[in-house]
Amino acid sequence: MRREQSAARFFTGNLSVVTGERKHGGLLYPYLRHPTFEKLVADRLISGDSDAALAIVTNYISLLRSLPARSCVPEEFLAFVNDPHPRISENLLCFSAGPIDLIPSNILVADGSYYAIDNEWFFDFPIPVDFVIYRGLTSMIFRLQREIRANAAQSAVTLFSGYGSKRAYLPQAWAGPMGALKPPLDRLNMWNSHFQQQVLLFSPAFRLRFSPHAPGCACPGVSDGALPKTAPLLARWQFKGELAAVKLKQAFQTMREKLHWKK
Repeated sequence: MRREQSAARFFTGNLSVVTGERKHGGLLYPYLRHPTFEKLVADRLISGDSDAALAIVTNYISLLRSLPARSCVPEEFLAFVNDPHPRISENLLCFSAGPIDLIPSNILVADGSYYAIDNEWFFDFPIPVDFVIYRGLTSMIFRLQREIRANAAQSAVTLFSGYGSKRAYLPQAWAGPMGALKPPLDRLNMWNSHFQQQVLLFSPAFRLRFSPHAPGCACPGVSDGALPKTAPLLARWQFKGELAAVKLKQAFQTMREKLHWKK
């Protein structure tokens, strides 16, 4: 409750906080029939409208950048995430307080109004704005892999992380916003890993492969329809193989469902 109240004061004029009411020895939250940013992006990807999906991602980033922020060195945050090299050469744009879990699945959208849910991890010290944006983008990348791959025929994707069966892909149109984040992605990724370890007692097990400085090598663009010539042959065949495996799995699932209904 205290963190929700802190979040409500911080978000004033930008987002409404969905707060709980103490009832029956617990907290009771109202149910709002609004989609989240993540659901809106997923729906656009499923429909094949990658431009609309990117517009929603851009809107999410713009909303975060509109929140109260100031330029500073986030010393308390760096200590919290156990950064082994806490010194940074320049100030970072930081939220004046810490909505660290303001990811797309925690923001409901309704006709230009926004509602923040799940404010358990709201800190009273500055948090780098781009770190929260990085968490938001990566959360969608991993949670929407099925939709991202299914949309690859309409819009090229880029290798984001992992090897073998653990590869994850990023829509190539999202590479610009991702590459513009500061400090470098490897440090943002380290902070995210340490944050997860601190609050969830586990660390995300993935190897970052995306590099905005080497788009033709470290993050080849691939798609099911037209494969860019910059993509290495092995990467193209790997991705096509993954798509074929997904389609085969879906076909088997459909066949099983038809046999079940015949019985």
